[in-house]
Order: sequence, then structure tokens, then C-alpha cells
Amino acid sequence: MTQETKWKMRLEELITKNLNSKHLSNEFLAREMGLSERHLIRKAKMITGKSPQKITRNLRLKIAMKHIRSGQFRTVREVGQAVGYTNIGYFIKEFKKEFECKPFEVLQAAGWR
Repeated sequence: MTQETKWKMRLEELITKNLNSKHLSNEFLAREMGLSERHLIRKAKMITGKSPQKITRNLRLKIAMKHIRSGQFRTVREVGQAVGYTNIGYFIKEFKKEFECKPFEVLQAAGWR
């Protein structure tokens, strides 16, 4: 496993552990990774092609989809809050942009609503 792969996995693990924390930010991630904020952004873009914000957003949405399909949560609000979204309208908008369907539609298709 390359150093870049290890670094990416460490970053994703840190984000996942702190998904619903109000402190999850570039500043928090940089401090936990032992880097300056600017260096974190540069390294993330160099290794993944994405900013830390986009990596966080993608992980939140992937985990939200997993929660919906598993039936772990019964409402869109519960799912959004579980992955760190406080504005449910924004969560729905971002989910639709990523998966081309609304989270409620996935809930219905999975038979949970």
C-alpha cells in the first residue's frame, strides 16, 4: 500500500468518525492530520483530485445511501442528521445532485416508506 493510499484512508477514517460533529472542518482535519490547513487542501487535491470539503460531502452522501438502503433510519430527516446535515433541504439537494434521485425515493424503493 502506498503512502498516498494510507494517507487517504486515514483522512477518510477521520472524517467518518466525526461525520456528525459540528467541529468537522478543514481546520479540525488539518490539526488531527498534523498539517496546516493549506497543506491539507493541497495534499488532498494532489492525492484524490478533490478538496477536503468534497471528500467529506461524498463520504456523507455515501453513508447516507447506505443507511437508507439498510433501513437503519425511517425518515430523510433522521438520515440527514445521522451524517451531519443540519439543513435537511440542503441534504436533499446534495443527495439528488449525487445520486440523481431524492432520498425519499430511495426509502420508498427500498420498501421502508
